[in-house]
Amino acid sequence: MAANAFTTLLGDTLQGKDGDVSTATALKGKTVGIYFSAHWCPPCRGFTPKLAETYTKMKAAGKPFEIVFASSDRDQGAFDGYFAEMPWLTLPYSDRDRKEALSKKFKVQGIPTLVILDENGETITVDGREAVGNDPAGEKFPWAPPTFAEALGEEFLGQGGATVQKSALEGKYLALYFSVDGDQPETQGNAGGRACGRLQRPRKRVSRGVRCPSRTTGSCTARLALALTWRRTSASSSPVCPAHLHLGRETLGEYGAPGGEEGESRSGSEDRARAPPRTTRRP
Repeated sequence: MAANAFTTLLGDTLQGKDGDVSTATALKGKTVGIYFSAHWCPPCRGFTPKLAETYTKMKAAGKPFEIVFASSDRDQGAFDGYFAEMPWLTLPYSDRDRKEALSKKFKVQGIPTLVILDENGETITVDGREAVGNDPAGEKFPWAPPTFAEALGEEFLGQGGATVQKSALEGKYLALYFSVDGDQPETQGNAGGRACGRLQRPRKRVSRGVRCPSRTTGSCTARLALALTWRRTSASSSPVCPAHLHLGRETLGEYGAPGGEEGESRSGSEDRARAPPRTTRRP
């Protein structure tokens, strides 16, 4: 991005505790977190004090870090009360179009979400919430995620327990298969915790339309297999395992899911979402 990336992204002015401030001046040379949150969201109210503690420590240590609040509160009064609890800057609540554009740009699917940008406005990570949760002291700031090669590791297990070295994968195309054995729903057991948003709540009509393969095969399916299962089991009344909906929602919207309400998966923003229960309960 250009040198005025933050002005283009966030507008000429931001709101601070003592009034408006210049975006370019306030964010120059800093790593910036855009914090999508709302007071009506319980996980947000739980995460905001933790983020504020990390922010305060980092500012005291002289680290070039700033946060800009992008509110999903339902009215100006709720925004004012919530922002009063925060030590950072914010988009003016009245600039709803810009806030909506930010949600779409960073594909925000639920709140709280913390997007970390470098000093040029380029994305470092969209998983800032998890990064801060795992490193509240900011020792790994600016929380750049590992490269694919680093995340992959150096050795793997083959059939029969034999060890396969990373060098054996050179020159090959890789398919990463995320799965879980048995009828155990995938959990959200990380520092990110719960979230409010559409993707955390399966649609009831979808859940009645797809049979959970683990009930008969003992293991869950890959995304495409789940999508293809749609047409073969659409008459089934068996509820779907939440883990499979978590893995297959996007694919169902792209392959074989009926149109309309059932087929929607990633449209709209978190502003239209009600605060849902977590989907990691047993069906």
